[in-house]
Amino acid sequence: MVESPRKIAVDCDDVLFDFSQELQTYHNLLYGTKLRLGDVFDYDLSRVWGCSQKDAIARVTRFYHSDNFLGLKPIIGAVESVKQLAQDNQLLVITSRPIFIVDRTVSLIEQFFPNCFSGLHFLGSF
Repeated sequence: MVESPRKIAVDCDDVLFDFSQELQTYHNLLYGTKLRLGDVFDYDLSRVWGCSQKDAIARVTRFYHSDNFLGLKPIIGAVESVKQLAQDNQLLVITSRPIFIVDRTVSLIEQFFPNCFSGLHFLGSF
């Protein structure tokens, strides 16, 4: 009996791409902070950055539209691991990135992980 391929869902940020590190680097440059990735203690970045939740969302949105976001690099080992998993499995990307960033996300996935994923699902809930 031939087994059908397994479906494996993969998160995008901090699994495929080094999102959090690049976001902190961007934040430090733009806002004069000196935060390291280890300083992020909560997903509610307003608590980390000492600003309102509205301001934190605006800062992340600004990052999504920046060259820093378009310059995201894969996590070390992610490309090789995904290619290996894609040989015998059906891979899907699931992300909480907002809908307005679909095109930029698809471009990054296609650039670094061509023909590896059979679908991308956006929850739009950052």
